[in-house]
Amino acid sequence: MNIQCLVVGGGPAGIAAAAEAARWGTETILVEAHSALDQSVGVYNAKTRDLGDSEENFTERVQELNGAGATVLRESLAWAVFEDGAFGVVTPSQSMKILPNSTILATGAYERLLPFPGWHLPNVMSPSEALTFSRRRRGSGTFRWLVAGAAGLGIDVAKALRASGAEVVALVEADRGFETRNTEVENLKVLPGYTVAGVMGNEGVKGVEVAPVDGDGPSYSYDANGICVALGRIPMGDLAQVAGCEMEFMPERGGYVPTYDSSLATSVEGVFVAGDIAGLCTVATAIAEGRLAGLMAANRVERAISRSFEERKEELIEEVRRGRNADADRIRIESETIQRLEDHHVRLALDRDDVFLCRCPQTEILGKTILYAITEGGAETPTDLKRFTQAGMGECQGRICRPLLDRAIALLGPRKQTRLPSMALSYRPPVRPVPLPQLLADEGS
Repeated sequence: MNIQCLVVGGGPAGIAAAAEAARWGTETILVEAHSALDQSVGVYNAKTRDLGDSEENFTERVQELNGAGATVLRESLAWAVFEDGAFGVVTPSQSMKILPNSTILATGAYERLLPFPGWHLPNVMSPSEALTFSRRRRGSGTFRWLVAGAAGLGIDVAKALRASGAEVVALVEADRGFETRNTEVENLKVLPGYTVAGVMGNEGVKGVEVAPVDGDGPSYSYDANGICVALGRIPMGDLAQVAGCEMEFMPERGGYVPTYDSSLATSVEGVFVAGDIAGLCTVATAIAEGRLAGLMAANRVERAISRSFEERKEELIEEVRRGRNADADRIRIESETIQRLEDHHVRLALDRDDVFLCRCPQTEILGKTILYAITEGGAETPTDLKRFTQAGMGECQGRICRPLLDRAIALLGPRKQTRLPSMALSYRPPVRPVPLPQLLADEGS
């Protein structure tokens, strides 16, 4: 299928991009993996530090998209980019190959987890997983959560879990300065400077032990059924990397991101980025970037070439610049805090023989195995670790352990790097698991 514009991702940036491109008369298809657009609505969203975008704003954006005339493929997955620039996409009814004139990657970000004894067990969850789980079991009896956060990101998760009917036994916050902020929830036990030390239970969470990050203070144990790890998000650049986009490590933006210019064009002709994939940002910035990318896609097929295009372009470039500047300090501070905590947890995993650094059931690679591969086996890059140990080859394709392997190399590598290595693990299609029957599906069969 040849089309003028393909948008991957139905979050704030993707909706705005598809609506803008279609408004100029550009043939546009938006691919979204979920059954509904903008899954951040009503769910904790690290970009806004609250419970996500409001229902009112969400409804307005979807109406704008529908009015523009873009085609939306829900429950559909863009799983590959081929040499000719075509994307492999599976929908509930068919498997297709889409060759766009312009592509806008608005894939967003994914939630990070950190290693500790037992983090591979059931009921150790990210915020979106925990909230979905809690809402589905509402009315099924009390479920007790311990929330582990950093940079103040756990407070809104604790509020949301309480609102869903769950009990929050404590919030451990890695930043000791957290106690001076006016963010406490009534009757919530808050432990500044603490993090999870381990899980009690062999087949699930039966309790949680917490300890001070700097070792200065006593440890505590809590009776909890689950642990919600609220440590922010990482830009999801898998499709960008598979498409051949040049990537760079920018810790102040959350991790590896595609390089791009002021019009959001990447190093690959016709490929644009918008939103968290370009670096963690607020919803307002993501929407502005989506509109700019949609405008540039329309311009590539000469749908937007008038004087009004130039005015709109300059207006949106300035809006994006202001948004990124306004977001920069908060994102940088949060990233630095989380990276310090990541150092702490990775060091502990490397020192112990009971903590996995790659936790997927298909692999389950211990930190001690990673330590040996680096110090005795000569591994110098995350790719070496993948070859030597199979770390990063589980179902999540390395999304969870990728930054942890980077950090282990940075801590132990022969050059004792002060920043993460430039040779990160590469992605290969399929970038996410695709059921074989769905991949082989054909319309009408």
